[in-house]
Amino acid sequence: MFSSVLFRKIFFSILLIVLAFFAATYFFSVPLIRQSVYGIEEASARTILDNVLKLVRSEYLDIEAYRISAINARKKQLEDIVSLAASFVDSKYQQYQQGMLTEEEAKQMALEELRALRYGSNDYIWVSDYDSVLISHPDPRLYLADYSRVRDRYGKLIVPSVVKIARENGAGFTSYWWRRLENEAFIEKLAYSKDFPQWQWVIATGVYLDDVESEVARRKEKIIGELRQILREIRVARSGYMYIFDSKSNMIIHPNPDIENTNFSDMLNPMTRNPIGEELIAVAHTANPKLCYKWDKPDDRGRYVYEKISWVKYFKEFDWYIASSVYTEELNITSLMLRNRILLVSGVMLILSLGAATLFLSKLLIPIRELASMALKAKDGDLSVRYKVLAEKGEVAVLATAFNSMITRLRDNIRELDEKVHERACDLVRANEQLMQEMEERTQAEEAMRRSNERDQSILENIEDGYFETDMKGNLAFFNKALAKNLGYAEAELSGMNFRTFSDALNAEKIFGIFDKIYKTGKPVTTFDWKLLKKDGSVCHAEMSASLVRDAENRPIGFRGIARDVTERKATERELAYLAYHMIRSQDCITGKPFLRGWKSPYAVPKNLRMSELCFTWIWTVLNR
Repeated sequence: MFSSVLFRKIFFSILLIVLAFFAATYFFSVPLIRQSVYGIEEASARTILDNVLKLVRSEYLDIEAYRISAINARKKQLEDIVSLAASFVDSKYQQYQQGMLTEEEAKQMALEELRALRYGSNDYIWVSDYDSVLISHPDPRLYLADYSRVRDRYGKLIVPSVVKIARENGAGFTSYWWRRLENEAFIEKLAYSKDFPQWQWVIATGVYLDDVESEVARRKEKIIGELRQILREIRVARSGYMYIFDSKSNMIIHPNPDIENTNFSDMLNPMTRNPIGEELIAVAHTANPKLCYKWDKPDDRGRYVYEKISWVKYFKEFDWYIASSVYTEELNITSLMLRNRILLVSGVMLILSLGAATLFLSKLLIPIRELASMALKAKDGDLSVRYKVLAEKGEVAVLATAFNSMITRLRDNIRELDEKVHERACDLVRANEQLMQEMEERTQAEEAMRRSNERDQSILENIEDGYFETDMKGNLAFFNKALAKNLGYAEAELSGMNFRTFSDALNAEKIFGIFDKIYKTGKPVTTFDWKLLKKDGSVCHAEMSASLVRDAENRPIGFRGIARDVTERKATERELAYLAYHMIRSQDCITGKPFLRGWKSPYAVPKNLRMSELCFTWIWTVLNR
């Protein structure tokens, strides 16, 4: 058979044609298939990440809906309680109007009843006058206290804010941070106040929101538990997985229990030697949130030679970074399987073609020639060709059928790949549009924060009182222009200066003693006197208030406070004392009797001599001259 020249020519011609066809199919199709399938797998991994992000966002919205509902319910409760208290006070006022009680009796009865009222979790009613003096409060320490200058832990005036809302609107809500009865911990409180203008009272009550936040925290923990179960069942490619961590590199959810609930800030990228957590956080805020790096495998620990990809998305509301991770080689598994199948099919078809040509070449020269012609057309890209199989059975019919089947399968595969590529491209476009919208929203939020910081800086620079911030050793870390002006220093000179520089030894020990008290108790000191030494050597008297500064982890890092220059007021007080002393000595001369025994210094006003007595003595002396 092989001795025939025609057979050899036809045989080797067929062999070359079939080999060329399969080679062309391989080199034109396999790289495209590999690229397309890789993109599809990558898009699939990102789609899974987007779906998890949508799930987290949905759970967050559920929590926020609960929070709003719970707060609205508490607002309605506060309105009802204050309205009831106002009705009770009004009834006492009506009794006074009708002559059944005196006004003082009516006021006293109303205040005593409100002081004893309790509801909810030891919550209470309190009453303030228009000057922010607490005329009714269940805490004896606060009864009749002047709260016109008292602020909460964040510097907000408490009672004046409540009084202002009630007087301007008749009634209204405000919030601040305060302590429960018999509890020193500060808790956010929602207050509702109502104006009672007949007696110039503001009746108010509040409810602490810690129970709402506790329920929110419990629900968040439940979400974490549910997400943990969901993410453990998700697989990206063959062994890829998903995980969640926060901005402090605390691993919240991870399929490896040895890593979950740990801090991985010390885990480094073996290539860059930077913390891998910081790199993941940084890439999450870019346009393409994908990090490529090298890592080891569970079955090959310590060999950081395997390429890996992580896609990261940031969920601001929970401060979560949601990520999916997969080895790069696993994204090519599907394309490798398709390549192997194409090679297998091609090999099978090649063997069948050669067998048919060897056994029946003599009878199949014409059909094979036709089949070769169609193969050339298919090689040129025309996958619509089909060989017409004759009715009789035979090897030519088998070869033709196999050829038709191969062309059909190849065309279907290409069509299917085209459809998948189109579908994944649409998904990528939608994901890109959503990412651009999120970036725009983030830019707007950052601009709003910048404007807020500029307003705060403007307020500090324009107040007349001096504002300062120090480290734990009393070195000035920040101050406004008013403080530098009052002390007579240039801002560059005052920066970093210690309090001992512009204080004598006694006042320096006093201020550091107060700082030590604030540090030990954590409570601010609202008002204390302090003598300051200006740059020119003169003395400046100041009223000071100071509080503790903490960092994001609630650790003390320094002190802040306000210094008000009261030098002129102190001078006025000394002049009044001096005048009072000389008026009294004049009285001694008129009456011949010492008015105050033992008062020897013109500045040492006796403790038992009130200002009203001094004024009366001065007036009496003038009238009798």
